[in-house]
Amino acid sequence: MFISLQELESHVVRFKVDVPAGEIDYESKINQTSVLHSEGTAELLNHSVGEIRVQGDLKVTVGAMCDRCMEPAEFPIESHFDLVYMPA
Repeated sequence: MFISLQELESHVVRFKVDVPAGEIDYESKINQTSVLHSEGTAELLNHSVGEIRVQGDLKVTVGAMCDRCMEPAEFPIESHFDLVYMPA
């Protein structure tokens, strides 16, 4: 997903993204077993030097092998995020 700076200068941008399972490489024993759904907003912060605030919610199910019983286990994750990106 790409949000342009020109778009953020004019208004808050709402986003809704679905990432299919297997599209993200987690580089560990964890794998994504459902679509990762995320939605929220991105906005240019007033009175800042180009800082961008992205906030929203995500929902996904991940799986891994249980270290104790060696059976597959799945874990639903629902989380809120609130990030501020600052220019270098």
